[in-house]
Amino acid sequence: MIVVEVAGQALAAAFNMLWEVLWPLALGFILSAIVQTLVSHRAVVRALGSDS
Repeated sequence: MIVVEVAGQALAAAFNMLWEVLWPLALGFILSAIVQTLVSHRAVVRALGSDS
């Protein structure tokens, strides 16, 4: 009985950690895709400098 309870708590903790990491990661990828679509490579190089 205790093993099942501990396993359930472990699964709940794992799901919570996944949720805490997954949605900000997805949001970051979406924002990156938007920036890459809307901002030209030349403008990025001008703002940040060359990648070499």
